[in-house]
Amino acid sequence: MIFVAVLTLVVAGLMALTEKTVHEKIIDVAVLLTGSIALVMAILTEAELEKHSRRFSQIHSEILEALNEIREINADNDFLKKKVSQEYKIDKQISKKLDKIAKEERE
Repeated sequence: MIFVAVLTLVVAGLMALTEKTVHEKIIDVAVLLTGSIALVMAILTEAELEKHSRRFSQIHSEILEALNEIREINADNDFLKKKVSQEYKIDKQISKKLDKIAKEERE
C-alpha cells in the first residue's frame, strides 16, 4: 500500500509538470486518485478475504475434530447399550430360572 501511495504521488507530480491546461491536469489527477483508491480497496479486500479464509479453515478443522470426538462418544455409547442389553438378557434368564426353582419348591 505504501508502494501504491508513493507511485500515486510520483505520477501526480509528473502530471503536474505536463504542458496541459489546469482543467486537464485536475481531471487526470482525479482519475489517477480514483484508480489508486480502487486499487487500495482491492488490496484491502483481498487481505480481508485471506484473513477470513484462514479463520474458516481453522473453524473447519475444529468442526472435524469435534465430529470425530462425537463419533468416538457414539461408539462408546453403542458399546454400553450392547453390554446393558446383554446384562438385561442374562438377568431375565436368571429370573426365569429362579421362578422355575421357586415353583418346583412349592410343589
